[in-house]
Amino acid sequence: MADAKAVEAVFVGACVVDLISYADRFPLPGETLTGNDFVMGHGGKGANACVMATRMGLHCAMIAKVGSDKIGKDYLTHLKEVGVHTAHVKPTEEKTTNATANIVVTRTGQNSIVYVPGAAAYLTPDDVRLAENVIKKAKILVAVYEGSKATLFEALRIARKHKVTTFVNAAPFDPAITDDIYKLVDILCVNESEAGHATGLEVNNKEMAEKAAQMLLKKGCTTVIITMGADGAGFITSDQQSMTFVPTDRVEVEDTTVNSSCSVGAGDAFNGAFAFHYVKHPSVSLCEMVKKACGIATITVQSPVTQISYPEGKDIPPYLL
Repeated sequence: MADAKAVEAVFVGACVVDLISYADRFPLPGETLTGNDFVMGHGGKGANACVMATRMGLHCAMIAKVGSDKIGKDYLTHLKEVGVHTAHVKPTEEKTTNATANIVVTRTGQNSIVYVPGAAAYLTPDDVRLAENVIKKAKILVAVYEGSKATLFEALRIARKHKVTTFVNAAPFDPAITDDIYKLVDILCVNESEAGHATGLEVNNKEMAEKAAQMLLKKGCTTVIITMGADGAGFITSDQQSMTFVPTDRVEVEDTTVNSSCSVGAGDAFNGAFAFHYVKHPSVSLCEMVKKACGIATITVQSPVTQISYPEGKDIPPYLL
């Protein structure tokens, strides 16, 4: 487990147990559909990103709540085994179950998710304040919309207080989190759907992605990244006139060309990989960081389970490290 003094990145989010069913298609309303397979794994947007960055070689800490049930305790053990600093991953005092995500994945790789926060909903601003000594030593704080607005704001406030870069993935999108958050965000990362929710635009191509990114910059962010699945990602900073688009390369792994077959957790892998490159390679251009993070995300779609699909550093092509 990473020592608190060595922590380079702090992740705030949820530790979710993924319950994944595979079927030819999504069931219709009221329909019972026979599936093809079932897998249970470790997930949660915040925890996924943390695990990805840790496996790449970044010293990471997680701030989260897990259930007081066996599933929650097993998740905590899992994070320790991965090497995450877990002093601020606490079982809830309330007798509640761990967060779960019921996921259906079709043959075409599409997915639908029902998320039940459980213990994750009990992460409070006080929990974040208790982790201030860890946050202030980090180079980057990565947060997602898996907790309350107050908890998210407190994490960002503390990071800003100590001049720690703030990276926010606005997922799952929550309209209760108001626009004043953007003034605390150095780097905002959203997919096309989340960009649409945040701006009211229909973001389904590069032109609309750029319009959305420009709107988000005006709300107060310094940098906006919009991930676009198989089309890669685009980014813009407050110093740029226009958006830069970075395509996704085809990645060869064990002689198999990886295509986007199951995208569950790919965005989280992008976030973790970006944090790794931001800390480990600060002199590299933003374009190169985004390109390498896209490459890591592409690798992860070869496996149907989120964290299981995340490679160790030794298994990642050297040009992506």
